[in-house]
Amino acid sequence: DKFFQGIKELEKLKIIEILEDDFFRVYSKDVLQKMVNCYERRSMNFRRSVSARLKNITSDRKLDNEHALFLNACAARYSKSEQEVVSLFRHILFRTSSPDDIKITALLNLSDFLFNSRGKKEEAVKVFREFDHKFNTDPNFVKMYATYSWAIDDYKKSIQILSDFMAQKDVVKNISHSFYLELSGLLLTYICIDAIQEKEALKAQYRYGEISDDEYRLNNSAIRTYFEDIYKKYGMLLFTHVKKISDISKLNSVSRQNVTTGMFQFVNVCIRSNKYITALDICRFVLDSWPSYLHDKFMSKSVYIERCLKEMRRDLML
Repeated sequence: DKFFQGIKELEKLKIIEILEDDFFRVYSKDVLQKMVNCYERRSMNFRRSVSARLKNITSDRKLDNEHALFLNACAARYSKSEQEVVSLFRHILFRTSSPDDIKITALLNLSDFLFNSRGKKEEAVKVFREFDHKFNTDPNFVKMYATYSWAIDDYKKSIQILSDFMAQKDVVKNISHSFYLELSGLLLTYICIDAIQEKEALKAQYRYGEISDDEYRLNNSAIRTYFEDIYKKYGMLLFTHVKKISDISKLNSVSRQNVTTGMFQFVNVCIRSNKYITALDICRFVLDSWPSYLHDKFMSKSVYIERCLKEMRRDLML
């Protein structure tokens, strides 16, 4: 009781600031310096005693201290200036004693603060870029880095981030099956949208006379190759994995959403590559195997594809 009463008195005197339960920090740098000076003036026996007691602090306590710093930085988002919040999170990121899981969580919170709370999207992406060399094997880091890069229209970079991660076989094999599907679905979604946008932009350039016939043929050939790479390296690979899932509703919501969106965008790529049979197979698989609330978009595509195939057969007969 006397100890906790003493802690309260220190708080009243602005010597320390209570953060949460057992965590506190020195109130100011000036106070800290005075404490250091006072400690240095104490006898050698006293300092040995303090050192001996510090050795009794467990590794868990060190983790508690790192967690306390993280909680303090999170709390500052709602009460401190932007500069102070950024400083608190970056302090954690550069602490040698902070474990990687806390650093990654701090980085994700810092980027969220900049991106969503302050609208500084480019600054948020710069944070990821700064620590890419250190955390590019962490799936949470990779997912948000790619997502934010896509949000600022850096489509190629977003695709590169995900494809580089998925190419690390020794890393990917250690993540959960659900996370693998989530990132594979996200990558397929992004790369299909990017390819289709390139195709539509090229058609618009040609339509308005911005490029010559030769330029159109050359660029269109490159896009066809892009489509073929998507088909071989990404789309069919994910479709093979998806067909092995006995019940897609058992996936978490994010993985399920990414897989669904990825497969739908792959259907669009297959249609534009004249791979109607593959596109129809995907649609029929979804309609036969997935819950009805996922059917709508695939049903409309199935009707469209069957109409296209019917017209093609009619033209062949003519």
